[in-house]
Amino acid sequence: MERLLTIPNVHLEGLWFPRFEFERPEVQPDRLVAPEMEFEVEVLPGEGDKYAARISVKSDPDKQASFHLSVVARLEFALGRENADLPDETMKRFLRVNSLVLAWPYLREMISSAAGRMGFPPLFLAMLDVSQIYSAFLTPEERERSEETEVVRQAE
Repeated sequence: MERLLTIPNVHLEGLWFPRFEFERPEVQPDRLVAPEMEFEVEVLPGEGDKYAARISVKSDPDKQASFHLSVVARLEFALGRENADLPDETMKRFLRVNSLVLAWPYLREMISSAAGRMGFPPLFLAMLDVSQIYSAFLTPEERERSEETEVVRQAE
C-alpha cells in the first residue's frame, strides 16, 4: 500500500468559488443521470510561506446527463515555520492531492443544493477515495518511487 504524504501545520486560509455554473440541458434523460466529472488541480505560485491551488470541476456537455456544471475553486494555504525548508516540489505534490480533498465537501453541498433548487430529486455525490486521488496525481517518476515515499510527520 502507498504511504500518503502528510505535512504538519499547513493552514487553509481561504476558499473561494469564482465560478459556479449549473445548467439543465434541453433534452432530459428518463431518469436522474449524474454527469461524469473531470477534475484538474493546478498549484499556483506562492510568495513566502503562502501557496495557492485552483481546482476545476466540469462535466462534458456532449454526454447525456440531467445537468451539466463547471466549477472553479481557489484555495490559499499558509505553512508553519517548521515547514520553511520543504522543497517546493513536495509542497506542490501535497497540494495537488489535498486541495481537492479539502474542497470536495463544499463542492458536494453546493452541487446537491443547486440540484434541489432546480427541482431534481435529492442528489448526493460520492465521497472521494484519497488513495485513488493520490495515485491519480502522481507523476510517472513519483509512481516509480511511491513505495519509497517518506512520510513527513510532526515531531512530538
